[in-house]
Amino acid sequence: MTERMHDENLRSGEPDAALLQAVRKLPEAEPPAGFRAAVLRRLQPKRLPWWRRAWLWARTPRPLAVTPLRLAGAALAAGLLILAALPLLPRPQVPGGETPAHGLQSVTFVLPDPDGRMRSAAVIGTFNRWNPKGFEMHFSPEQRAWLLQTSLAAGSHEYVFLLDGKQLQPDPGAALTKDDGFGNSNSVLLLGNGHEQKL
Repeated sequence: MTERMHDENLRSGEPDAALLQAVRKLPEAEPPAGFRAAVLRRLQPKRLPWWRRAWLWARTPRPLAVTPLRLAGAALAAGLLILAALPLLPRPQVPGGETPAHGLQSVTFVLPDPDGRMRSAAVIGTFNRWNPKGFEMHFSPEQRAWLLQTSLAAGSHEYVFLLDGKQLQPDPGAALTKDDGFGNSNSVLLLGNGHEQKL
C-alpha cells in the first residue's frame, strides 16, 4: 500500500512528505576548508587576452558626439601631425643635391689648376649650406682644371672653392665678390631665368 501511494505521489508531482522530513533531519555540516574560495574562484570571469579585448572594443558600436570645440581640436591635432611628418617625407634629388623646382639652371664651375698641384676640390656655398658632400669637383687633364656641373635655382648665390679639404679660395673667374664678415671674400653668382652660365 505504501509503495503504491509513493508511486502515485511521484506520478502526480507532489513531494513525498517522508522524504522531505528525512532531508530536514540530516545533520548540518560545515563545508571543507577552501571549498567556498574554490567556488568563488570558478565564478570569477576569465580575463580575455589583450588582442581579444581590442577586437571586441573595435567591434562595439559607440555613439559619436561632434561639437565645434572637439572638431577644432581634431583639426589642430591633424595639422600638427602633418607638419611633423613633412620633414620625414622623401624628396627627389637632382645631381648636386638641389631639390627640383621651377627655374633650375645648369651651371658649370671651373677652377683652373695648370700645375696639377691640388689633390681635391669642391664647391661650397649658400646653395648647399656650405657642405661639400655631393659637390666634389673632378679634374679634367685636357682642360687642366677642376670641373663641376650642377643645377641651381635662379637668384644670388655665394660660394667658394674648398681645396684639399681645408683651404678656401674664391673663384678667380667670378666678376662679383662679397665680404663674408670674417675677413674673407665669397664669390657671388647671379642667375637669371633660363640661361646656362659657365664660370
